[in-house]
Amino acid sequence: MLAPDSRHLLGDALRPPPGHVVDVAVGTTYSLDLTSLLTAPLSFALHDTTNAADGLTDPVTLLHALRRHAEHTTVFFQAGELAVPSAYRSVFAHLEDVAHGVTAPAAGYLFHPKLWALRFRAADGQARHRVVCLSRNLTADRSWDTVVKLDQADQDGHASIGAEPLRQFLRGLPGCAARPLPMARRGQVHDLVTSLDGVAFEVPIPFRSGDLLPLGLGAEPEPPDRHVDRAVVISPFLDSRFVAWMRQRAGQCTWVSRAETFERLGSKAFADDDLYVLQPQAEDDDVQGESSLSGLHAKVLVLDKGGSAKVITGSANATWAAWNGNAEFDVVLNGPSASCGAAALFGEGRGQGGLRTILLPYEIDSINPAKPAAEVLEEEVEDWLRALAVAPLDLHVEPDGEEFYLRLHLPAVAQLGTVRIAPAPLPFEVHAKSWAGELAWHRLTLQDISPYLAVEVVLERNGLKVTRRRLLVADLHGDVPDRQRKLLANFLRSKKDVLRLLVLLLGDEAAAELFAAELTDRDSGALRNRAGEERTPLFERLVRALARDHAALRRVDRLLADMASDPGLLDLLPDGFGELWQPVRQVWREQDR
Repeated sequence: MLAPDSRHLLGDALRPPPGHVVDVAVGTTYSLDLTSLLTAPLSFALHDTTNAADGLTDPVTLLHALRRHAEHTTVFFQAGELAVPSAYRSVFAHLEDVAHGVTAPAAGYLFHPKLWALRFRAADGQARHRVVCLSRNLTADRSWDTVVKLDQADQDGHASIGAEPLRQFLRGLPGCAARPLPMARRGQVHDLVTSLDGVAFEVPIPFRSGDLLPLGLGAEPEPPDRHVDRAVVISPFLDSRFVAWMRQRAGQCTWVSRAETFERLGSKAFADDDLYVLQPQAEDDDVQGESSLSGLHAKVLVLDKGGSAKVITGSANATWAAWNGNAEFDVVLNGPSASCGAAALFGEGRGQGGLRTILLPYEIDSINPAKPAAEVLEEEVEDWLRALAVAPLDLHVEPDGEEFYLRLHLPAVAQLGTVRIAPAPLPFEVHAKSWAGELAWHRLTLQDISPYLAVEVVLERNGLKVTRRRLLVADLHGDVPDRQRKLLANFLRSKKDVLRLLVLLLGDEAAAELFAAELTDRDSGALRNRAGEERTPLFERLVRALARDHAALRRVDRLLADMASDPGLLDLLPDGFGELWQPVRQVWREQDR
């Protein structure tokens, strides 16, 4: 159980079962970065033939994934916890309707769940559901985490996990939005809640039963057992109140955390309990990307009582706030202690394998430490950014000849430290302006228009300095009509690009890559291979879609309508494509009447 050599990728957990496509996807996370968010539609679209990480560098693959799946993917994150990307990409425009900032229902607490609720559809229209419960945020962090994937159970009488707590959790999400949720998104969440009625999920081996455990959003859960024989607590963050609460209930406690977490609490908090940290070689010090979080990030409680064990894992840290105010989501799994309990976790009785192979015992040096002053300063800055994220931010777009002009009205919020702000698509150090009631940026292009604002706060006090940057989401007024459609030219630069996208939209990604390899780079050769032979890869796929997949034809029709807004894009259509498309479109429209 929780073997350290067992690795699972988020893309694998999100990928549809064979013969299915994603119908609706609702995700939640505490912190979010837009680049990582792209992996979700890529995983939905690419199935088994392409790695989602590879697709991040391919504009045609990205465009295909977003055009297919952005409209039915909705992600909720803690308002004020949207990361500033290292480089802004025009593809982020397709995520503006996907990601929505929220706050926890309880004032002063955090929205912290890491969850995906998914509905897949087979060709015959049958629906299947999946829930993925994680300890990791939707960011570029490289840390030790957990993931539990539960697929819909067949009606065969075996033990299963009911979906009702998930339904209650999802039902409450739209009401947490910091800004009004579009009706289409609200409707998708409601539709998913409805289709989950009566659904149950498979219990993973070797467990025998389980429950879904929402905290702070939905029905209040039953409290854990008042007394257990042995408890193992794995959490990157701890606080003294939770530690004392758990020690009162467990005959024996083992704690796995970070060295800095243990030192902040001091040795008196744990008495003679066993303490562990990750071995140095298990830490990933070579962390790259937009986030620097590494090391232990998993949250697991293993509670042994008699011959039974309860494993609780998900988003909730071992802190009082996590279990008494935050919005969180965990999974509870029950099984025999021999295969699911503390001994199984640590490999006891099996040559000391298991999780213990990557742990080291830890001794705390501090006795009664005080909270570091820098940490107090960091919390002040982060609280201010979260408050700003839910305040009114009005960004006005005004045409200025062939260019555009942006005006930002800032809310009446007391400034903290030194604050600079800039439209996210612009280089920050060049275009950032100091906080003022109204700010303006001139001579902007279509690519520079976005509701995303990059904000930097620098707070200095008593010789300490804290700097934080976040993306905030403004209310965009006077937006350019069909802005996303007009950005197509950023993705489609040649006939090869257009042909690949057409074949992808028709549902044949393997063929798209094959034809991309065969085609010449000359625009006039878009339907020829390198030997100059005529190739018409689209015809049979159009005919196949006419017989089996009208949704694919609708995707192609929408693309052509979008391309029509830019005559230069129409010139990139494969030679002779119109002669293929028009009769297929006519028959399809007649069949759909």
